[in-house]
Amino acid sequence: MSPLGWFHTLAGLLLLTLGLLTLPARKSRFSAHPRFGERYFWLLLLTTSSGLLVGLNHPRLSFFELVTPPTLLAGLVGYVLAKRRPRGWLHWHIIAQSSSYIGVVTAFGSRSSRACFRLIPSLRWGTGFFQPSLGVC
Repeated sequence: MSPLGWFHTLAGLLLLTLGLLTLPARKSRFSAHPRFGERYFWLLLLTTSSGLLVGLNHPRLSFFELVTPPTLLAGLVGYVLAKRRPRGWLHWHIIAQSSSYIGVVTAFGSRSSRACFRLIPSLRWGTGFFQPSLGVC
């Protein structure tokens, strides 16, 4: 894997962890949630950007290159709503941030699942222990 690939993988793992920490964190202007959320957004921007750069090294358009812009857009909408707080912002903030995190979990889980298949060629659907939604084999 290239240095950019390693960077993207580590940034994705950190993003996945940070999102998981942000969800249950206490919600108020002066709690951990806004601080984690701020970091989550900037790391999302960095991770999606590095993912698109990784994708440039491949000749064909991949599923990940198609879902990266909507994932980033959802994170951006949630971030801007939390900063500006217009009327009814919370409802849309939750939807946007949840959508963003679903994109992150899906991408990471999908890539992890593919790595498991490469490492363990005998692993097939319906045999052994396999959870594609978690990327664990």
